[in-house]
Amino acid sequence: MGNFRDYLVLVLWVITTTFTLQAQESLNRETVEQIYESLQTRGQGTNDVAGLAPEMDWKEVGASNSVDHRNTISFPEVMENRWGSLEFRDLVFEEMNKDEIRVTGTVSGRQPTECEHIAHKFRHSWSFRKGKIVGFLEEF
Repeated sequence: MGNFRDYLVLVLWVITTTFTLQAQESLNRETVEQIYESLQTRGQGTNDVAGLAPEMDWKEVGASNSVDHRNTISFPEVMENRWGSLEFRDLVFEEMNKDEIRVTGTVSGRQPTECEHIAHKFRHSWSFRKGKIVGFLEEF
């Protein structure tokens, strides 16, 4: 009888662990989706994203020096409110593993000092640890 009970406990543990991991991956994805929604629809990007990613130091993230800051919308610059009228299109959210979400799409917007809108493709990778954002990588 002990073997059956041990087997049942093991099966329940595997099922519970699997659902917990799947739920965490789902929560990570929902968090990232909320970030883009906040930036686009509510226009309160800095405060909303900072609340969803309190562990991140956006000044440390910085875009590559080879990026043309006048014609490229970098995420750290969005966090500093250097871009307005943001629109994210064709977003694809991929769960790379349990702790990484990759987002690809097109972003458009304009700087407050400019009249012209720009648009370009991007790829963002969000890293999580214990359900909190701990890393961000941006590619153009």
